[in-house]
Amino acid sequence: MEFRKCSIGGISYGLGTTEIGRAYRMRNNLPIPPEPIRPSDEPNTPYVNFVDPAMTAILKDKGHPKAQLVHDFFLSLALNHEVMPEESNGEIILSASNPDEAALVYAAKHCGRSFYKRIRSDDGGEELTLDIECEDVTFTLLHNLEFSSERKRSSVIVRMIDGSIMLFCKGADNIILDLLSKDAKINDPKLIETTKTHLLEYVNDGLRTLLVAQTIIPQDKYDEWSKRMHDADVALKNRQEERFKVMAEIEQDLTLVGATAIEDKLQDGVGDAISSLRLGGVKVWMLTGDKVGTAENIGFSCELITKEMLSLRFVGDEKGQISEISNTSLSGLESLSQLHSIKEKNNKISQHLKDLLAEVQEVIKLNPQREACLIVDTDALTALEMGMEQDNEGKELGALFISLSNLVKSVICARVSPKQKARVVKMVRNASPRTVTLSIGDGANDVPMIQTAHVGIGIYGLEGRQAVNASDYAIGQFRFLKTLLLFMEDGIIEDVLY
Repeated sequence: MEFRKCSIGGISYGLGTTEIGRAYRMRNNLPIPPEPIRPSDEPNTPYVNFVDPAMTAILKDKGHPKAQLVHDFFLSLALNHEVMPEESNGEIILSASNPDEAALVYAAKHCGRSFYKRIRSDDGGEELTLDIECEDVTFTLLHNLEFSSERKRSSVIVRMIDGSIMLFCKGADNIILDLLSKDAKINDPKLIETTKTHLLEYVNDGLRTLLVAQTIIPQDKYDEWSKRMHDADVALKNRQEERFKVMAEIEQDLTLVGATAIEDKLQDGVGDAISSLRLGGVKVWMLTGDKVGTAENIGFSCELITKEMLSLRFVGDEKGQISEISNTSLSGLESLSQLHSIKEKNNKISQHLKDLLAEVQEVIKLNPQREACLIVDTDALTALEMGMEQDNEGKELGALFISLSNLVKSVICARVSPKQKARVVKMVRNASPRTVTLSIGDGANDVPMIQTAHVGIGIYGLEGRQAVNASDYAIGQFRFLKTLLLFMEDGIIEDVLY
C-alpha cells in the first residue's frame, strides 16, 4: 500500500501514475504522464510514494492561501485512526491492523503532521500527541466511532487545543457524500463536482479512494449525544445496532475536506496465474470492496478481463448498455435505488437479467470462441438478494443470475461487504452442487468467504494472519495458486473466488 495522490480544496496533488493507470491510458489511447523524480531533500517515508512540488511549496509557506485546507486535511489523517505507535531502536514505528490506515497516517507524517504518542488520560479517555512542524501538540480523543463493513466509514471526536470539539470522518464516497451539509455556503457544489472528477481520475489509476470530511460540534450538542452514546455502549439488547444508530446521529452536516488515493500494488505473477486458471477452464470471480471502476481496471491489469471480451454490466442506477447485436439500448437498472416496492425492483432486475442473458447467448451463437465477463455492484447484488428471498419470484431471479454467470468466463463483484462475499459463494454452491468452489484472500474481510467455500486458501500478507488462520491451505503469494491447483486432480476446482 502506498499513498499516491489526494484532492484538497478542489485541487489534485500527486504526480505520475500507476501500472494500472498506464495500462488504462494505453487501452484508451491517452497520453501517459512521465514518472516524477523525487527531490533529494524530501523524506523517504514508508507507505508513501507522493511527489508534487506544489504541495511542497504549500507546506513550506504558512501564509499560502491553501495552507489551512492542507493543514485540516492532513490533521484529519493524523487523528482519525486506531494506529498504535511503538518505539524500536529509537524510531517510532506505526502498527496498524489495516495497511490502508497505516499509509494514511504515514502520509500525514510525510507532510509534517506526525502522530507518535497515544496514552490514556486521567478522565479515562485518550490523548494523541502529534509533531506538527517540529512542535508537539496534544489532542484529547473523546470518542472513536470505529469503521465497519456496514458503516463504511470511521470517525473520531476530538477536543482541540482551543477547547472546541471537532468530528473528523473518512469513508467511502457514496457514504460520505450523503452526510455532507446541503448548505451551498458550507459545501460549494462546484467543489463537490470537482472532487468527484478527481475520484474518477484516481479510479482510472486503480487507486483506492476515500473522502475526508469534518464538522464542529457545539458543546451542548455533544453533551446530549454523549449520554445517548453511553446508553448504547451499555445496552443489553441489540448493542451493536444501537451504537451504530447513535454514531450516525452525530455524523451529519459534514464539511468536505478532500479525498485520498492509495495504490494497492499487485503481486508479481498474478496476471499469469489468473490467465492460466482461465485457460484451464476455471471460472474466476473477483469479490472486492473497491469501486466498480477501480475493480474493472484491476481486472484488466491482472488479466481477469480483456478488451476483446463482451462486457455485461449488472450495476445499480446505471442505464442499459448498447447491444452488440441490435445496436439498441438494453434495459438497465436506472433509478433502482429510488424504487420502494420489492415487486417493482424484481420486475426491473428480471427484465435486465433476461436482456443480458439474451445478449450473451446471441453473441456466443455468432462466435463460439468469444468470451464474456460480468460486472456486478453491491446495489444490484443487494436488490437481487432481497428479491431472491421471495418464494416464487426469488427462484426465477436466482436462476437467471446463475444462468448468466455460467455463460461468462469472469465475474467482478464490486463494493461488496465481507458478508456479501460469503453469500455469493453460498449462492454458487447452492446453484451448482457438483461444482467445487475455492476462495482465496489475504485479509480479515476475506474470512467469511474463505470459510464458506469448499476449499479456503489464505495468503500471508500485510493485513495480518486472520485469513491464513481461517483457511485450509496457506501460501505466500497469489501466484503460488497456479502451482497448487496444478498438483490437484484435473478439473477438481471449477470456481475460484478471490
